[in-house]
Amino acid sequence: MVYYPVKAEDVNEEAILAEVGKGWSYLIRIFLGLVKEHGLLICQVKGKFGGLRLYYMYDKPCTTEDAEIIEEIIHSLEIVSAYTCENCGAPGEAREHNQTLCDTCDKEKK
Repeated sequence: MVYYPVKAEDVNEEAILAEVGKGWSYLIRIFLGLVKEHGLLICQVKGKFGGLRLYYMYDKPCTTEDAEIIEEIIHSLEIVSAYTCENCGAPGEAREHNQTLCDTCDKEKK
């Protein structure tokens, strides 16, 4: 379990991945790199409605331009997650029970 808010260097990646599927691990790694680079605090990471939700806040001031870029990158990660199997990372789509799964993982689940 991860207690929020937390700095990226203080978080255990495996603890965050336990809260979402391992198929999204590369998206989480990109997010953690962004958090470290820009001094953000992670407020929450979760799966919701078949997509990854990344909540953060600023630990130090940044320019409006940087804030817009950070927001765009995080929004892009959330969009990519909606088309990525949360179990294995293959291309996927929204399935029952608000999960994004590939055909193979969907069949295994049934």
